[in-house]
Amino acid sequence: MTNIKLGLQGMPNVKSFMKGFENQIPYATAVGLTRTSKAVQGDLTGKIETVFDRPTARTKSAVFSASANKRTLRAQVGIKDKAGAGRAPADYLAAQIIGGRRKAKGLERALQSRGLMRKGQMLAPRRDTKLNRYGNISKAQARAVINSVDSGGAGRGRQYVVKEGQGIYWRKGKGLKGFLNIIDEPTYKSRFDFYGLGAKSAAKHLPDQLNKAMAEAIRSAKA
Repeated sequence: MTNIKLGLQGMPNVKSFMKGFENQIPYATAVGLTRTSKAVQGDLTGKIETVFDRPTARTKSAVFSASANKRTLRAQVGIKDKAGAGRAPADYLAAQIIGGRRKAKGLERALQSRGLMRKGQMLAPRRDTKLNRYGNISKAQARAVINSVDSGGAGRGRQYVVKEGQGIYWRKGKGLKGFLNIIDEPTYKSRFDFYGLGAKSAAKHLPDQLNKAMAEAIRSAKA
């Protein structure tokens, strides 16, 4: 799982600050860590919108935070590894965070399973390919390609042809028009420094959030 854990290895300064209010330490610490995790989540989410070109709603909400409690004194910030439908952000963002090769998308996996693409290949749009506002082909287009392959071109609507090692074409009259190219998958460099940015954000927010939480706890105990 792609995540950052926030906690305290030792709290001598906190204990000194809270002398006489020791019972408040666990609660105040948990509050400070939780608030810090939410601040880090906000910073990383903001960075996503500047690093990526036209990120989808799923990508913009990829970062989550988990609250600390008095028992564990651990908060967490991570990339969601589950999705109701489709690919989880942790899957498709992994190459952008740590570098390397990205995982195959749905249409690519479908064509690989049918022997029309090999592993290590990916689909890339041509210059004149119509894409949605996020820079991807639509789900309806992907389904149409698979239906065309499975029906042998005998289905309804626009029909597509896959030429191994070349690309995907759609029938236009008696000819073919290019739709997607099949290329060798590149190795990606890290674009989204999740761990580095998260650590800097935590270092910036944690002292202030802990101080605020401790001060609130003291005021509450005195009331």
